[in-house]
Amino acid sequence: MKESSLWNKVRKYSRAWGRVDRIENLAGTGQFDVNYCIDGREGWIELKVWPRKYRPSQAEFARQQYDNRGIAYVLVQVGKDVYLVRAMDYLQICEAPRMDRREVHRLAVWWLKGSSWDMLRVYMTSRLHAGVANRSKA
Repeated sequence: MKESSLWNKVRKYSRAWGRVDRIENLAGTGQFDVNYCIDGREGWIELKVWPRKYRPSQAEFARQQYDNRGIAYVLVQVGKDVYLVRAMDYLQICEAPRMDRREVHRLAVWWLKGSSWDMLRVYMTSRLHAGVANRSKA
């Protein structure tokens, strides 16, 4: 599956949720693929098809979002399954000596096979699930 196919699924199911935009940044700044604002919560999602890693600029974008208490996820397609993983957790997977798809399943906050697209909205807008609710800015 291609990243564009994953985006088509997100677009189809998220139309009624709020603003969900695919960002096409040709400058290559590392900005994630999708920016959204749903129920007053703004965040970023990087779309990946397993076993694609972050580019260095994407890893830096994930770190900056984390450091500034922003919401950032990776929506990753692994075979027929789709997982939502915190951006910093996906960085941990990418930096491991050997990328292991079981880690995606273990670290996912949402899993399509075990849930529904409508539940994805809940996780996208939850600061608790994003890991930023109780984190103070250093």
